[in-house]
Parts: sequence; C-alpha cells; structure tokens
Amino acid sequence: MKDIGVNEARIYVNYFNKVRPQTDSIGVTMGSKTISGDRTLVVIGIRGANYEQEWASNVTLGLTGEAQGFSKSAEMVYDDLQRYVKTISLDLKPDNKLDFWIAGFSRAGAVANLLAKRLVDDLIPDRKSQNANRVFAYCMEAPRGGVASAEKPERDYDCIHSVINKNDIMPYVAPYVEGFMEFIRYGVDHYEPGSDADYKSANADNEFYDTSNQNYTTLKPQMEIQLKAIQPAMTYKDNFKSRGLNNLYIGRMIFDKEHVLKDGNL
Repeated sequence: MKDIGVNEARIYVNYFNKVRPQTDSIGVTMGSKTISGDRTLVVIGIRGANYEQEWASNVTLGLTGEAQGFSKSAEMVYDDLQRYVKTISLDLKPDNKLDFWIAGFSRAGAVANLLAKRLVDDLIPDRKSQNANRVFAYCMEAPRGGVASAEKPERDYDCIHSVINKNDIMPYVAPYVEGFMEFIRYGVDHYEPGSDADYKSANADNEFYDTSNQNYTTLKPQMEIQLKAIQPAMTYKDNFKSRGLNNLYIGRMIFDKEHVLKDGNL
C-alpha cells in the first residue's frame, strides 16, 4: 500500500492477519488516501493464500441464503471496515465521496465479491449523485457465494468484477444446481482465456474447457499473447494438460443432494 501512496499511519492490519488462521477467520489489510481533491480512496486487500484452517469455511454452505462461510467472512471484513473508517475520521454513509478498491483471490475473491455487494446495497443508493460513493471490486478465481434472491433490483452490481479460469476448481464452489443449490457470483464474470469486452456472462458459461477439444487449442495461443504482453520473460507451461486435469474432471464439480450433509456442509 505504501507503493500507491498510502501513509503507514493509515494502514490497518486486522487481528487474523497477525495470528495463525482459524476455521472461521479472515485476514484483511486496509488503507486510505485522498484522491481527486476531496474524494477518499479506501483500499481493501483480503488474504487469499496460506489460510490453513479457513479451508473448512469454504465448504460451509448453510441451509438458506448466501454460502455461510463466505458470508460470515464478508460480515467480519465489513465490521473491520467500520472500525477502520472511524480511526481516520470517516463515516460509512451514502454520498460521502468514498471510493472502495477491493481485491481478493480464491477464497478471498468470494469474500470480496460479497463485501462489495454489501457496500453497493448500503452506501450507493444513487450512482448518479455528484457525491456518490463508488465500488471497484476485483475478485480473482472467486468461488460462488451469493444468491440471486439477495440482489436488489434498484442496485447496479456491474462494478463487481470476477476473473475466472474455467479449469480452476475454486470457482465451482459453492455449487450451482438448478432447483436445489443455486449459488452465484454478484456482478460481472470475465473468463480466461478471453470473453468479449463488456460481455455479461450467464451461469451456463461456467462450463469447463475440455483441454482435448479444438476450442481449447484455438484459445490457448490468444492467452499466451496476453501473458507475453504483461510478462515478456515468462515461459508458459500448460499445467492443465500435463497434470491431466481434463481426464480427472477436476475442472468440473457435479453436486446432487446425496453429496450435501444435513447441516449444509459438503
């Protein structure tokens, strides 16, 4: 955060980023700085690696509503955010010129997704207002944790972006089974390799890439071009084929009622 101009005195590291992770813990770091004259940027980075026991929370789904483990973690980060803004003399209220920049990877991607949705619901009643708060959320390889019934029709969630590799197992948790367990990601999904610009994907787009088919063979070189653009010295190794993920069907997870325990856990 110091690299983007956040003063060390305005950096907050929560308790669970300082101790060994627990089953239902979540690590987060926050910072803030003034931008564009009178607007305040609030940066929220959520821990998405080395989280040990928190793995259990990934598959704690609950019986109703959002995926319980991710939802509980999002609420904990929201609580941390409320404490943090008080230390820098800000209020979490609509039309307060706050810009929330949120990022998370894997488990943290799901938490970032749910947190961003809460901020949109609570703090952005009117995006056209001159003083409106804004959310910029980037959820990398994010599992599904939301439910369509929680979305508010008067809110716009297009500021929440999830970047998904179709052959990564994590975005398939929690499952989507029509008529049974219909978990979603809020906002817009962007798939790698390559969905079209501004394309708003449907749940059917989660179908994994078969590494033996022509579609994979065609799209892979396009992905390599993008990789070279940002990492010229890197040589791409096709781990999807070399590790046999396609043959193991690890890119796809199929769930039915027999795979879900009565307490809502897988």
